[in-house]
Amino acid sequence: MQSKCPFCNSESDSRTLIDGVRLPRVVVNCPQCGEYFLSTDTLTPSEIEKVNIAGYLYETKSVRGESSFEIDNTRLSEILKSPLVPRTLSDRISKVVTYIDSESRYFGQSVTPPIPVMYVADKEERANFLRSLMNEHLINLSGNVEDKPEVSLTLKALDFIKPRIETSRPGQCFVAMWFDEKMNKFFNEIVLAGCANAGYKAIRVIDKEYNGDITDEIIAGIKESDFIIADFTGQRGGVYYEAGYAIGLGKTVIQMCQEEDLPNMHFDTNHINTIKWNYNDVDSYRKILTNRIRATIGLGPNISKS
Repeated sequence: MQSKCPFCNSESDSRTLIDGVRLPRVVVNCPQCGEYFLSTDTLTPSEIEKVNIAGYLYETKSVRGESSFEIDNTRLSEILKSPLVPRTLSDRISKVVTYIDSESRYFGQSVTPPIPVMYVADKEERANFLRSLMNEHLINLSGNVEDKPEVSLTLKALDFIKPRIETSRPGQCFVAMWFDEKMNKFFNEIVLAGCANAGYKAIRVIDKEYNGDITDEIIAGIKESDFIIADFTGQRGGVYYEAGYAIGLGKTVIQMCQEEDLPNMHFDTNHINTIKWNYNDVDSYRKILTNRIRATIGLGPNISKS
C-alpha cells in the first residue's frame, strides 16, 4: 500500500503485520529511510524530531539490520540521543560540508547533498540552508537550488570538516582480550550478545581469516571499528597495548575485567570506570555492557528487534 513515510514524508510502501501475540506493526519501505518496523503504540515525535530520525535512518540504512529494525518509543528515544544526530548549527554545517567533501573527487567538483544528510525538513529548508552557506562563502552554489542544487566547497569550508575517526566498518566493535579457551563463554555470552543488543558486531582478531602479521590485523581492526572493548582478565600485555593504541586514535575504550582479577590491573588503568564481571550472573553483566555502550557510544546500526 502506498503511504507517506512518517519521518521523511517520502512516498513509501507499507503493510500491517498482525501475529496475535504483540501489538500490530507496520512495515515501512522508504526510498530514503530504508525498511523498518513501526510500532503502533504511542509514537508522537515533534517535527524537529522527525527530521532527526529521518537523518539517522538515512545514514544507517546501508549498515543496519534493516529487516529487523523496529522503532518503538524506547528506540525512538535512543535514536534521538545517538551521536549521529547533530546537536548544534555547527554540527549541521559540518554534516553537509563533510558529505560534500567525501563525495568530491577533485576540488571544485559539484555534488547534490540529499535532504536527510543535511537534517532538514524539505527542499525549501535545504535551499535556504545552502544559500546561507553560500553567503558565508563556505560553498559555491548553482543549478536548480530548489530541486537539484549543485554544490562545491570553498577553501574556507574545509575548516568546518571536524577531525573524523575513520571507520570503514560502521557498527563494528573490536575486542581486545586474552585468547584462552576459558574466555570463550565470556566473549560469546557477555560481549558478543551485549554488543548485539546495542546494535554492534563484536569481532576478535582470532576469529578472522588473514594473511601476514597478526599485529597488522589488530591495528586494522581497531582502525575500522567504532569503539573498543578491552578486557584485562589475565593481564595480557597485548590488551594494554591495543587499548592505548585505540585511545591514541581517539576511539572510546570500554574497560572490562573478571572480578577476581580486578585488583591486578595496572595503575594507569585501574582508576578508570571498569565493568567487573563473573560467571555467576551472565545475564546481568550482558545487560550492564549493553547499557554502557548505549550510554557512551549510542545506538548502533545493527540493532535487532529484540
